Amino acid sequence: MRKIVLYIIVVIVLIIGAGIIYFTKMGNPFGKDDSDFAIDEINKVTKIVLTSEQGKVELIKLPEGWQVNKRFMARESSVEFLLQVLSRLKIKSPVSDEKFSKETKTLTKNVVFIEVFEQLRRVKSFSLYKVNSNSYGNYARKREGTNPYVLYIPGFNKPIGSLFVTEEKFWKPYIIFNYQPGMIKAVKMDYPDSPEKSFRIVKTGDNRYKLLQNGKEVPVFDTLAIERYLSYFRNIRFVRWELGIDSAETDSVISTTPEFILTVTDKTGNHNTIKTYSMLVSLVDRKNMLTASHNEVFVKQNDEKELSVARYFDLDPVIKEIKYFFAKGK
Repeated sequence: MRKIVLYIIVVIVLIIGAGIIYFTKMGNPFGKDDSDFAIDEINKVTKIVLTSEQGKVELIKLPEGWQVNKRFMARESSVEFLLQVLSRLKIKSPVSDEKFSKETKTLTKNVVFIEVFEQLRRVKSFSLYKVNSNSYGNYARKREGTNPYVLYIPGFNKPIGSLFVTEEKFWKPYIIFNYQPGMIKAVKMDYPDSPEKSFRIVKTGDNRYKLLQNGKEVPVFDTLAIERYLSYFRNIRFVRWELGIDSAETDSVISTTPEFILTVTDKTGNHNTIKTYSMLVSLVDRKNMLTASHNEVFVKQNDEKELSVARYFDLDPVIKEIKYFFAKGK
């Protein structure tokens, strides 16, 4: 008799427990605050892995910052932004299996598998499908066969799918030039359409320089102006990679004449060259009319296949003409 009573009690407890779990899930079917895809604590994240057909990016947290694919240190702002994204993801709505299957059946290029780790433990993983059928630009699901959803970030209006980038160079620091004056051996500035503005500076010793125009030395120049100019090559940055244009469009840009070509040679003999190209933009209220942007310019650096975009404001300190170095009153 006691065994039967004990058995009944156990069954009742199990039923009550199952009921609590069921109704709890019914009350929060997508997790607390509809955030079942979001990470809980940013500071605990030690690794993020983004994988797609285009490539794989492994971000690893080190004492000095975040490392990309064990090759170089990441741009801190990009990783911090990604962490904020991962912490704020919420489920906007479920998606029917039929609709999801129809729209993603042939989708392979625009799928990113996202993994988030705390030490050796994987705490979140899901696949994100970049689609154009909704304003949030995505479907997401935990794994094959699970329910798909649309994700969003409160207060953020851009497509979520665009925030998960598996191109390695996207995570590199946006550096064009970063030299201390003592690191620079020579600087050459060429203006293809105005060669009379071009110049070359060569350091010949401590506080000693040559200034050349068309290969000929300029006899009198302002040494202080040269030293001031060389001090401007610290932390010159671009604002973004222009990853949205294809190779044909890139070839079309670089087939035009550069605005200027600037080469820095360091004391070890390494060359760092940029070529800048005008960026065409539509005139206000006249979409069919194009003009060169006064704010931004395309940049091709060394052997990079992709173009980057820089602001004239950031490049302005190193955009000089030879007259800048002429001795005053000479």
